[in-house]
Amino acid sequence: MTDSEIQQEGLKALVDQLGEVGAERFIMLLLREPFDYTEWRKNLWINVPVRELSEQAMRHVHSAEKNWIKMEATRPALSELRESSKSSYTTGKEQPQE
Repeated sequence: MTDSEIQQEGLKALVDQLGEVGAERFIMLLLREPFDYTEWRKNLWINVPVRELSEQAMRHVHSAEKNWIKMEATRPALSELRESSKSSYTTGKEQPQE
């Protein structure tokens, strides 16, 4: 993933979770106050038991797998749509619907 893609995805995640105003406030707070990511990470899970971290990680993996399966199920329809769009773009004409 490129730096630009990470920035875009990060901003999208912030907006999705905090809304536009909240995301902007968060970014301003980061710019205004010194922030040491390494120190923050050292203390992030300090009071969380290993078992709880493991359970959270497994829930995340399970959720990601379910989302992947859903995405794969829509792939044929998306491929059809892309092909239809390509052909109408290259010919400049709408393709007849079957």
